[in-house]
Amino acid sequence: MFKNIVVISLIFIANLFSQTIDTLKFSFITDDGKIIIEDLPKGNDTVYINSIDTVYICQIDTIYSVGDMSNLGHLILDTTKVVYFNNSMTVQEIQDSIDAQPKLLRSSLYFCFNDGTYNLSDILVFEGFSSLSMGATLFITGNQSESIVPHTNQAVILNFTGGDHWNLYVHSNNCYVNIRNLKVVWDNTVGYYGIQVAFTKFVDVEGCYIKATNNSTKGFCIASKLGTDMRAMNNYVEGSYGGLMSEWGSTLHSDNNLSTGSYPAWGLYATYGGLITKDITNQPSGNNGLQYSQRGGEIR
Repeated sequence: MFKNIVVISLIFIANLFSQTIDTLKFSFITDDGKIIIEDLPKGNDTVYINSIDTVYICQIDTIYSVGDMSNLGHLILDTTKVVYFNNSMTVQEIQDSIDAQPKLLRSSLYFCFNDGTYNLSDILVFEGFSSLSMGATLFITGNQSESIVPHTNQAVILNFTGGDHWNLYVHSNNCYVNIRNLKVVWDNTVGYYGIQVAFTKFVDVEGCYIKATNNSTKGFCIASKLGTDMRAMNNYVEGSYGGLMSEWGSTLHSDNNLSTGSYPAWGLYATYGGLITKDITNQPSGNNGLQYSQRGGEIR
């Protein structure tokens, strides 16, 4: 029987201030569901692992030193940078520009959408950014001159009505993320989230208008998931099953968020151990009610 061959490229970041590294250890899940933990002895750059259907060839691609960060120069942002998008760009061109930026931030990185309507046929993903210094922030922003108050006339419209399940997706970031002044329109019979943030250290969503086009059928306008700490402030939500949602051990603090047009079924929705805390200011209304919690979710 012929087996598939999968080549896994390994990138190790090693702290060379510690003891000399004699063995590198890595882990992954094979096609038949086994968790493999392997040692790669010093001096070897390849290990072959057989599973039922696949031969895994694990190769060291690069060893970076945390002690000598000069090896990571192309991955580090040392000065503030602004990346502009315009609505003549395709969704793939925008994504390629996002992916091309340094992932390790000593200074802030701005992704700025110039004014206009962006007809997006696929998901946009912001992932894998980490801060190396206090104050290094990842900004995802519309028109920066707009006041951070609840409003529905944002100059930047991200139209995902022809797009994917996730739409604007921010995940696996170990830095402060700020999302502001965007109008996100999405078809909640196709997609499930307007703005979804997962596995991210801390994020603010502010001054946005998240509009689901099919009323309160399903989905969530703003979602904090999988260990994310989020603060949502001065946003409008419309349509969908839930306006603001927290699940899987995430937190979401809601401050001065409003509903408009066709209300969501529930303004606030917490499930699977998610926590939502409410400020004393406005909370989004729902056709069924202000809030709903289940499966260990809590709203207080």
